[in-house]
Amino acid sequence: MVIVFTVGCSTPVTFNSNDPGAVVYVNGAPLGKTPCTISLSNAVWESYSIRITKDGYQDIVQSDLRREVKVVPICFCWLFLVPLLWDYGPMSYQNYQLVPTAK
Repeated sequence: MVIVFTVGCSTPVTFNSNDPGAVVYVNGAPLGKTPCTISLSNAVWESYSIRITKDGYQDIVQSDLRREVKVVPICFCWLFLVPLLWDYGPMSYQNYQLVPTAK
């Protein structure tokens, strides 16, 4: 039971961009370059500000990740009430369209 509970608490999130090599910042900290993957919490109170930068392109700033309902915590919510706090987390794939800056 504990394994199911802890598995439902986070999601591996992959950041992609139409031009690989863009730097991904999550809550101000550099995460890596696209494509990259990090495990993020599904907790309903968590929010993640995103910034994607690459020379020659406009920065992308997003106040929060796109989210989705998480099935595992919902399926087991009848066993524990706590998983309801982890039922709406980040989508596994975050795709960004970089736009070139005007010259």
